[in-house]
Amino acid sequence: DSGMDLVVLLDTSWSMRASEAGRPRFEAARDAARAAAAFAGDAGRVAAGGVSEGLDAPLAFSESAAAAQAALGRLSPGWRGTDLAAGVSAACRFLASRPTPAARRREVAVFSDGTATAAQGFGRGAAPPDCPPDVALVGLAPAAGLPNAAVLSAGPAHEGQAPGLEARLALYGG
Repeated sequence: DSGMDLVVLLDTSWSMRASEAGRPRFEAARDAARAAAAFAGDAGRVAAGGVSEGLDAPLAFSESAAAAQAALGRLSPGWRGTDLAAGVSAACRFLASRPTPAARRREVAVFSDGTATAAQGFGRGAAPPDCPPDVALVGLAPAAGLPNAAVLSAGPAHEGQAPGLEARLALYGG
């Protein structure tokens, strides 16, 4: 067994604060991400990080799978939107920049609620162009049609209207 290089990305965007069947989406995704980090085992190298509008922090390989699990445990959902494509591209560049023996498996695992806004920037079934061909992309398969919303624009109400805030929203799923 030549081990594996694994990057585990956990969605820390605003939509992960929602609950499904009484459980926060973030908790379910974090549990799955921690299990994936453990899967790498003693022969593997694991880098774990949060992703919202790209990577939340630079990636680095942890000292052990247990250290990567602990790093995932310290993450929490924030208030940003989601750009998983930017996070996956950064993870692919991270793996491409690290020397890896030819027989070693390389993988990027993404754990997200998979809302429509999270998938923007991905072609259906396509890897980012900066992802080496030997890097496998895998992810949590959420229930279809999870509800989500995005603020498209916000600002002061137009002149001639009562003072206030004007916002344009987009609703997805559900």
